[in-house]
Amino acid sequence: MTAPGFAPISHPWVRHRLAVAFRFVDAFTGAPITLPLDVRVETIAPPYPEMPRLPWTARRAADGTYRLFASNATLPPVGAVDVVVSAPGGEYADREPAAVVLPRPIAGLFPVRSDFIVTRRLWPTRQLALPVGETAVIGNVRTAAGAPAAGYRVTLGEPPIPAGAPYGYTDAGGDFLLRLPNVRTLSPPPASAIRAAASIGVELRAPPAFAALVAPASPVFPLPVTIGQPSTLFITIP
Repeated sequence: MTAPGFAPISHPWVRHRLAVAFRFVDAFTGAPITLPLDVRVETIAPPYPEMPRLPWTARRAADGTYRLFASNATLPPVGAVDVVVSAPGGEYADREPAAVVLPRPIAGLFPVRSDFIVTRRLWPTRQLALPVGETAVIGNVRTAAGAPAAGYRVTLGEPPIPAGAPYGYTDAGGDFLLRLPNVRTLSPPPASAIRAAASIGVELRAPPAFAALVAPASPVFPLPVTIGQPSTLFITIP
């Protein structure tokens, strides 16, 4: 019953249908990224009447995932969808963007949470503030003529570098940041076993296929890096 002089209040229902949930992790440590991210779909092709309004922006949930919903009369697209990911402060970059296919496959008779989660790696940039005590290498790759070597894949590690070792990429200016979580002092370290430095080797692979190894003209590897803090490395390629 409505009181005299007051219009009835309507509470419309809002129905959300989950299309996909993204979990983003650091490419080197595997730890979830807690910095805020901008996750969106900017284009959907071919267009259709019930498509979400573009940009279709993901919402960050309490569990740290970023979720794309279709609400009320909107319907999620079917097929491959390109998802754009960026960090407002530039701390992470999506070096290996990949389309996600919708709808997500359901493993069992009824959908469960894990059916919708897609884990993607992001690569830290030089803008990321590293925690105290972490071993890392901040570097730059340039040609002998001084031009930045953009898009190269860089792998650093204690020789011999194992297959499948974590790698990074150079940006448009030839810069890269590689975190070396496995290069550390022993914990807990005996007094006689504390290391101040480690020797690292390098593998450089040229874009776009990253099949051919590029031998650096300088410096000569392996090189020492200081354990427990960032080191600076300038690499010249032919």
